[in-house]
Amino acid sequence: MKNVIFAALALTVLAVFGSSCTKEQVTPSEPGKAMITYAVLINSDETNDTTMNGNPMTMYEPVANQEIIFSMNSADIQRRPDPNYNYETLTFRGTTDASGMVTIEVPAIGDNASVDVRFPELKVSVRREALDRDGNTIVVMEEEYFGGADRTVTVFDGAQITREYRY
Repeated sequence: MKNVIFAALALTVLAVFGSSCTKEQVTPSEPGKAMITYAVLINSDETNDTTMNGNPMTMYEPVANQEIIFSMNSADIQRRPDPNYNYETLTFRGTTDASGMVTIEVPAIGDNASVDVRFPELKVSVRREALDRDGNTIVVMEEEYFGGADRTVTVFDGAQITREYRY
């Protein structure tokens, strides 16, 4: 009986020490992509702010050739972010086209990630109606500042986000 117990113990020791465990290397997968599109608009022509029957209705014009800044914390695109690591802020820049549209591609994973969008302050010539000294309606151009603002968009892998920003 002693020999059987000794043999079983020896086989167990051989099985434990004889089998080798290899740690499987896991390569982090690359993040996917998300698309963010903004239509950037401003009311720079107040002379067209009425409907055909004379009711007021604000009409917005596109903001062309303005840089829009998109930024996100790179920890948001890590599957298991290290709380002790100082992740960098990723910044992307896009310029609005003639129709006021800007589209940017950002990295994304399956989990939600926040992207901050910064719209610049603008100085714009606004077309307005005014009265001259004789009480006649005339069209004037007046310089006006429009404050920029920040917005936050939530993205995930494969998302196609479309938004509108009005000054």
